[in-house]
Amino acid sequence: MNRAFQPAVAHGEVDSAPFRELPPETWSDDLHRVHSLIEALVDRYAFDILREVGAGVVHPSRVSALEWLSARLAARGHGEPLWSKDELARAAADEDRLAGPTFALLDRVARAWPAYLRGERSGERVLFDREALGLWQAYFSNENLPYAVVNRLGAWAAARETDAPALRVLEVGAGCGSGTEALLDQVASRVREYWFTELSPSFLRRGQELVSRRFPGVPVVFRRTDLDLPLAEQGVPLGGFDLVYAVNTLHAVKDIRASLAELRSALVPGGVLALVEGVRSDPGRPVAIEFVFVLAPEFRGFLHWPRWRELLEESGYARVRYVPDLAAATRAIPTYAMAAILARRPE
Repeated sequence: MNRAFQPAVAHGEVDSAPFRELPPETWSDDLHRVHSLIEALVDRYAFDILREVGAGVVHPSRVSALEWLSARLAARGHGEPLWSKDELARAAADEDRLAGPTFALLDRVARAWPAYLRGERSGERVLFDREALGLWQAYFSNENLPYAVVNRLGAWAAARETDAPALRVLEVGAGCGSGTEALLDQVASRVREYWFTELSPSFLRRGQELVSRRFPGVPVVFRRTDLDLPLAEQGVPLGGFDLVYAVNTLHAVKDIRASLAELRSALVPGGVLALVEGVRSDPGRPVAIEFVFVLAPEFRGFLHWPRWRELLEESGYARVRYVPDLAAATRAIPTYAMAAILARRPE
């Protein structure tokens, strides 16, 4: 029987109160439909991969990945997923204009998972060969709705949080520049200096091309920077930034407290730290897009959202808050998985 995919709960039936203040593009029927489809796709992939691998040999270094698949299925309940592979493929084709790069990346990784679990392919080879780099650029683009909404939410929240008329911004983990693009769309007219920093040389190069083309009048410094090392040793000035900005970056560092302390030292007193992060609504509920990132050796998983407040306060930040209110957002949508997390260096 062929059926058209439908979210388990229609957009209009979700409690909208936690999302009313947000920009329209971060809370829409399109986004709800696409996110529901991503959730269903990952559940289907996880079920099929576990069934294919079965009692086969899983490489010892891949046990944690196998546990991720099992936890993902346990979080949704037992039994085969509701939607078949063919039904989901048709739905993804219908939504290609909105989220094609996300579906392409999920499909590539799903096909590689069994060989990865058996130790026949490395995560680096799956995620970062020449073909995959093009997929990443498309995935991180503001033309890809599931990622664009992360950028737009963060940019909107960060721009509202700081009113400095001559803004000095440090962005860390800037990637291919789509987060920068979203933020500068909001604040370019009042930027005095913008530091675009990124560890990957290929991402840094692509980001520089995008930002220089889109914002030729904004003074931008491009710098290769490793967040696991002291910023000052890498030429990043400390104590002078009004805003430190990071999109889906801090969860991947080796020592979050040490990196948060470094970023606090980069801010002026009263300056704003704006993190945009994937978050878990429950510690035992893996986020769907982790299905891709689990294969990256440096990936440590998204944090349960209350943990961010603890880490920030332990690292000397004040006035920590979430946009949207995550207690309310995750009650309304149990799979809700993104937030802007705002904090300040004390005066």
